[in-house]
Amino acid sequence: MGALAGRHSGTVLPVASVVGKLIDAAGKARCAVANEVLHDTSPNQHESLLPPAQIRNAGNAVDDCPSDAKTTRGDFGTQCCVFGSGKEKHTLPLFFDGLKCYYRMEAITNDELTSLPRIVLTGDAEYEPTSRTTTRRMNTDKIDWKRTMAFPPDDVLKHTLEATTQLIPVVEAESREIMRDHLKSRLSCLRYHRRRDRDYLDTFKANVKSVRGFQYFNLFCGEKSGYDHPVLMQRKSESPETLDAHFEHCGTPHTLKSDNAKEFKSKHFKRKLRKAQVEAKYTEPKHPQQNLAELRGGRLKHVVQHILLLTGAPAEYWCYCLEYVAFVKARTSKRVLNNRTSWEAEFGAVPDISKCRFSFWQPVWFYTPHGAFPRQRMMKARFLGFSPDSGDAFTYVIVTEPDDEKAHRQIFTRSVIRPRYPREDAPIVFKQGKSLEIYKRDERTILTAVSDSDFPPALSDRAHNPLPTIQEEPQPLDSVEEYEQGIEEVHGPRLQNDFVTILRPTKFYCVLIKRSFSRSLPRTHQEVLPFRLLKLSYPPNCTPKIKKC
Repeated sequence: MGALAGRHSGTVLPVASVVGKLIDAAGKARCAVANEVLHDTSPNQHESLLPPAQIRNAGNAVDDCPSDAKTTRGDFGTQCCVFGSGKEKHTLPLFFDGLKCYYRMEAITNDELTSLPRIVLTGDAEYEPTSRTTTRRMNTDKIDWKRTMAFPPDDVLKHTLEATTQLIPVVEAESREIMRDHLKSRLSCLRYHRRRDRDYLDTFKANVKSVRGFQYFNLFCGEKSGYDHPVLMQRKSESPETLDAHFEHCGTPHTLKSDNAKEFKSKHFKRKLRKAQVEAKYTEPKHPQQNLAELRGGRLKHVVQHILLLTGAPAEYWCYCLEYVAFVKARTSKRVLNNRTSWEAEFGAVPDISKCRFSFWQPVWFYTPHGAFPRQRMMKARFLGFSPDSGDAFTYVIVTEPDDEKAHRQIFTRSVIRPRYPREDAPIVFKQGKSLEIYKRDERTILTAVSDSDFPPALSDRAHNPLPTIQEEPQPLDSVEEYEQGIEEVHGPRLQNDFVTILRPTKFYCVLIKRSFSRSLPRTHQEVLPFRLLKLSYPPNCTPKIKKC
């Protein structure tokens, strides 16, 4: 073992004066005395260090330059040490093994102690170097691990060190003699969760800039887990920043493989991989099939294009659709994973899909508490996706859908939303006396008319109970003209600005024919609208009671 092997800076060695038998390169033996030395009593110690500075401090000369090498003056080295002066001067040639110069040392006997010539290697004056290092070296050994790990058995400690990593041998606080605080964050490679997986990376471009200004995205694909993580970018030069986002979300893989794009071989990109202890691999040029992200990214784009086409969503919302598809696909079972999800394979936890209540671009209502009169507090919107960093788990990203097509859409994060039917309007509230009457239009509710003394006699009996059971197919009712004629026979001719509403029940909803509301409309402008009426208000003396089934 080498000098001070197995020792660290915390080891205390006594200062002593020692004597031994020194043999030079000529084979001559001498009694060597060394003062102010550190005495290591370990039986495994087989070397000693002889500092040239301490030898010169005792008045001796050292020339450790090999005889076949030149000094700075251009002369060949003498490869020797000179001890003493005058008649006591001894010139001892040094051994040289191609790496270092040395003398052989042996234990000295009592006879040799008196018979051999004596030389003094180092003086007996207290040796204090003129400069002192301010760095402490820490190299914790097996005994330190045994103590810090609560003294496990030796075999357990051995397997523990094999089953774990020790990436940080020393930190600055341990290596500085004079302690100080640190301002910069440190040990970045330990911030992330480390995974036993290989990730693939590729960049994709969209020909339409998204509403958030994105035109590129980097796709990280896990090889074993099947997990796809897209990170949106405005420019290709943002690729190094996507590494931080991916490592924070998924953790660091042992290898990241990509193509030979210049942004993946930049110094900034490689520096981030080195700090995270991730090995960089690259595909062979002109062989895109070696990059798994090429295939998985194409499939992801195909699903996004299909959803945008199916829902009729504007193309500039592709960034939200991409995140929505990646979110749903990560929570969809895969046959290659034994019908488990890639989220579980990636993070080890069973995902919850309770909040997957809406599809992309689905019409929804959202609640706005600051709606000023006459604005409704229920506003129309479209579903965009799930909010990753706002509110609780049931917080969503929506975009408003104003009635005016030229109005500007706004993107909000809201938790109070519910589905909306395409032709559904917000509830309308009227104050009738001391009660409030609510009108709600809808496409799915069945209405049942209840007999009333004021109901027009021209209506057939089927109108009083048009749908006795849901399974029964309703018969066609009287024409609209009969309804209007019956109302006029009972209540007289209709005024110009009367509100006349007639119900025609069908199997699954009631068709509301609105002739006029606050003003007279020509017959050609009649609207046929599906309604769900929580309470229906007619003009005075014409109020049939309608209730919800």
